[in-house]
Amino acid sequence: MHHKIARSAAAAEESFDEDRSSSDPILSWFSRLRLLSAGGEMEEKFLNNLEILIRYNYAEDLIAHGHFGCIESMSNEGWEQFGRVIANSNRLNRLCLTAGTLDDERMSSLFRELTRSTSIREFFASSYGGPGYDIDGVRAMYPFLQNVKNLSRLCVSYNLITADGFGLLLAALRDSPIEELECNQCGLGSIEIDSSCFPKNMKKLNLGANKLGRNSCRELA
Repeated sequence: MHHKIARSAAAAEESFDEDRSSSDPILSWFSRLRLLSAGGEMEEKFLNNLEILIRYNYAEDLIAHGHFGCIESMSNEGWEQFGRVIANSNRLNRLCLTAGTLDDERMSSLFRELTRSTSIREFFASSYGGPGYDIDGVRAMYPFLQNVKNLSRLCVSYNLITADGFGLLLAALRDSPIEELECNQCGLGSIEIDSSCFPKNMKKLNLGANKLGRNSCRELA
């Protein structure tokens, strides 16, 4: 199996060596990754080719959704490796895992390694059209949110994180450089905000499609 993985990685590396000088903005690196990952053993190919892209610093933005076969069927071990590969990048600025990509179990596997990441500035972890995650997913993400030094924007919309999960988010982000937080349609009925835990650099907070009462609105004001 290891020989097969090595051959797959070597073949992909040759392809990228030939194309490293390409300046075509239309054929994105992720499009190439999808092409290279087609066929059998998709998870192995996907992760190996992603690692090559990270190694050559192609990746500044990674956008993946739950309908992409490699993501949809990835094992827990694959999610852990996925987090490890991303954490090894010092150039990846934006990570988008949307449209049913994440649930509590996947969040737990992903953040075992992703917690080490230092380069991500924008993280989109919304779950429109998918099962999503709840406070357990927020707990898995907590160390990452505490440690990441450049995060300016976070989206966790369409997840059932409720008021307890929202409070946990704010506590994790208290000392971060976060400027924008999106928690649209997250099952927030009421919230209590400890002013000492509110992120110091927050400029924009989106809480659309939550059933917040007057008391909660006063808390925000």
